[in-house]
Amino acid sequence: MGSSLWSFGGVSRKRYRLNQVKSRAATSFLPSAFRHKRNLVLGAASELVAPLLRPIASAFANGPVTPPSQWRKGLIVGHNHVGDVLYRTPSLQALRAGLPDCDWSFLTSAASAGVLKGNPHITEILPWNRGDNSWDIDASRKKELAAMRFDVALCTNTLRHYPDFVLATSLGIPNRAGFTHKGLSGLITHPVPIDFPSPYAGYFRTMVAELTGRDPDWALAPEIFLDQIDSAEAEKVFTSARFTQGKPVVACCLTT
Repeated sequence: MGSSLWSFGGVSRKRYRLNQVKSRAATSFLPSAFRHKRNLVLGAASELVAPLLRPIASAFANGPVTPPSQWRKGLIVGHNHVGDVLYRTPSLQALRAGLPDCDWSFLTSAASAGVLKGNPHITEILPWNRGDNSWDIDASRKKELAAMRFDVALCTNTLRHYPDFVLATSLGIPNRAGFTHKGLSGLITHPVPIDFPSPYAGYFRTMVAELTGRDPDWALAPEIFLDQIDSAEAEKVFTSARFTQGKPVVACCLTT
């Protein structure tokens, strides 16, 4: 196919290659992102063996590496506390709009799945995580995930990123997008540049913008979609609190 017709997630070949050159420094190892010296050493060591990790990861894959425009089935993984899931909701619409031919499944915990209920930008909610990390799932569920044969996994964590990388690789997912500033770049096929530090919600926005070729210019306000039952329950709770009429109400969430 001629270069004039080839696109990478809606981005021309020429522009994509230019973007890759510009972002190379941003996807490189970033020592300042580490909190502990031990993790810094491990991350640096993982980059030394990156040339060995790439063919190993490729051997696990159930297909070739492809551009985003060819993805049809994607899996979103990351930490699964309620707050972590909320951080990702502002960018789901842009992800869906930027890659309209791809159906997205979101792997999370049962406790956080309600945040995604009714979200029109994802196809499926998989409430299978048992712990904080994406790889905390039962063996039977992992087999189900592998059988789904996803084209791509979005490894969205920027803190403890390695559970995402290892899970996506072990599932045989051929395209794996993630932030490689903390190492293990040998497990990632689509490295995403990072602007560190940024608001947590901003990291996923950066990933979506990179993969879709769109400027990261949308708001970072969380999005939830309530049905009539949810709205009625919320109104009931609000009314029962007997707030003073005409005065503003401030909700303080001290923990997620």
